[in-house]
Amino acid sequence: MPRRTRPTVPRRPRVAHHVAPRAAVRAAVRGAVALVALALLAACGPLAQGDAARVDYARDATYRVPAGSTVFVAFTLDLEAVGLDPETAQRRVRTWIPGGIRSESANASAVVSLRDVETAPGWSAELWQVRLVRERAFQDEDTVTYRFEGTLRVDVPADAYDLTRRVSGTFDAGEGSTRDVTFLIEAL
Repeated sequence: MPRRTRPTVPRRPRVAHHVAPRAAVRAAVRGAVALVALALLAACGPLAQGDAARVDYARDATYRVPAGSTVFVAFTLDLEAVGLDPETAQRRVRTWIPGGIRSESANASAVVSLRDVETAPGWSAELWQVRLVRERAFQDEDTVTYRFEGTLRVDVPADAYDLTRRVSGTFDAGEGSTRDVTFLIEAL
């Protein structure tokens, strides 16, 4: 008897798997949502370009900034300039935060304050940040230098266009130690 064989069914050729249309739509929606979220986060930044300026303090300097903006005036002074010495700084600061290989900084808001601030009516000036920094020399571990860093925030009103006004105040480290600061802001 002849042997019976099954008829062979041609097989379909294998095709690379394609992304299902539904999955492609999901991926596109996720990408769009991520772009919108990124754009919103960028727009919510603390200061958009053009809204603020940062300058380094120089006694009796004039800083030119747009009316309606904010200027941050950064101070870097020796401890002696604000009436402190290293021993007093060590005694009055409890927590030093590492700031690099050989430096540390500490919040100095309990050590140094700004008082007798004078600005034009409608303008505002406030102490934005203060810190003490200590650094150890690379060649000599026993040599430690200290400095005071402060930032003063000045808000210039929008209607101050084409005006120049003086901003002044006094850094007070207590115990009779003070340092007067003064500068001009020209609103453009």
